[in-house]
Amino acid sequence: MQNITDSNGLFTFEGYNQVSANLLEFLVINEQKKAVLMDALDDAHAQTTDFVLNNYQLLDECVEIDTAIANLESKVSEQLTKMSGSFMMGTNDAEIERLCKRYDRDWPKVEAPQHRVTLQPFYMAKYPITQAQYQAIMGKNPSRFKGKNNPVECVSWHEAQEFCQKISQRTGKKYQLPSEAQWEYACRAETTTAYYFGDNESQLGEYAWYEDNSEGKTRPVGQKKPNQWGLYDMHGNVWEWCEDNGHDNYEGAPTDGSAWITGNSNTAVVRGGSWVNSPNDCRSAFRNFILRRSDFINVVGFRVVWGLGRDS
Repeated sequence: MQNITDSNGLFTFEGYNQVSANLLEFLVINEQKKAVLMDALDDAHAQTTDFVLNNYQLLDECVEIDTAIANLESKVSEQLTKMSGSFMMGTNDAEIERLCKRYDRDWPKVEAPQHRVTLQPFYMAKYPITQAQYQAIMGKNPSRFKGKNNPVECVSWHEAQEFCQKISQRTGKKYQLPSEAQWEYACRAETTTAYYFGDNESQLGEYAWYEDNSEGKTRPVGQKKPNQWGLYDMHGNVWEWCEDNGHDNYEGAPTDGSAWITGNSNTAVVRGGSWVNSPNDCRSAFRNFILRRSDFINVVGFRVVWGLGRDS
């Protein structure tokens, strides 16, 4: 272990360059070692010069980046739920007709035709990626509503992909965005109702942060009730990027749970609704499309999976 640099908040390790100080702070779980680390950082900032961390003893134990990354990977792995199976994706014709009449618009037709999808086993994160996790891997936090346990937002589809690539490289396990089919299957958790708790939207506040209870901002993940598979915030809080390109309906959609990557490559699917959305927008089957490059939208985040999807 060698230097701390003040200006960029970077550590230099043997064999590694420019490891984010925020990453180390997040990964060092021993409170005494963290206190020593913070003292070293404070001195580096106060002196505005490079500061040698070797002058500080971390309780006779060096914090090596490999171990640190393993700690992060362990935290993420503990938050994964395994699932596989078959389900009817989308919304049936009668319900689509009812929704179109109720809201006086044709948008629900993007949820048709309803079709059966059979998925291979995959793991999905129990929570959206938090700001602390994003900061640890990416070295920055673009979110408007700051809070280490709040979902990261103001990230583009491309930045979410970069996060997946980086954590995959560091852990040796392939993390990626869920396909739209994986997302809906995981959200429904074997239900066929509008929400994973039933059809009564008056109960949504027990399970989601949305327009009626969010007070105009994101909230820490995991505060509302999960679905029966233990997944939190699938309704509300932030929209979640999926791997798929945007399509106007499900005509020709894959039936094996893989991402649908033909067609318009400028937009990607987002699912789940957000803190600013109505109950209708938070339904399990509701689909929305956003430009992939959008990195300024404070209602969009993501969660990760292991499993099917784009190979590149």
